[in-house]
Amino acid sequence: MFQLGSAVPDATLFDDEGNVVATHFAGPRWKSNSGSIVLGAAVQPTVTVDTNAIPWVRLRAVTTEGPGIFADTTFIQRVNTVGGKAPSADGAFVGQVARVPYTADYFFYRKTNKLTPSEHPVEASVSTGKLFSVITIPYKRNELSYFLR
Repeated sequence: MFQLGSAVPDATLFDDEGNVVATHFAGPRWKSNSGSIVLGAAVQPTVTVDTNAIPWVRLRAVTTEGPGIFADTTFIQRVNTVGGKAPSADGAFVGQVARVPYTADYFFYRKTNKLTPSEHPVEASVSTGKLFSVITIPYKRNELSYFLR
């Protein structure tokens, strides 16, 4: 039997009206419809709130590129996770992919206080504070892919 490798995200981010606002893929990376990209790296420790779901995690932004909603992101939080855990059974062959659905809320933080909600129509909700602007994107229909190795 073959064991499953690390999870690779393959997610489409939707707003509350069902519009696509970004994609989430290997890296982990997020790419917005407005063209910005952010690459994250997990900050340990992660937090297991539900043993049947992937953990809550904080990620630091390693790089950002392009203008748009993810420009100048400094860190990201994944919370309120449901599902996404790797299957418990071994796979049948190398290269097999197990796609596992999950939902979560992702929060993207920027070190600025100059943003206003009107600067980001449709894409996500934005709230501002003295130290950080927070972009909230709920993931509603997403999958993690686990590859057999």
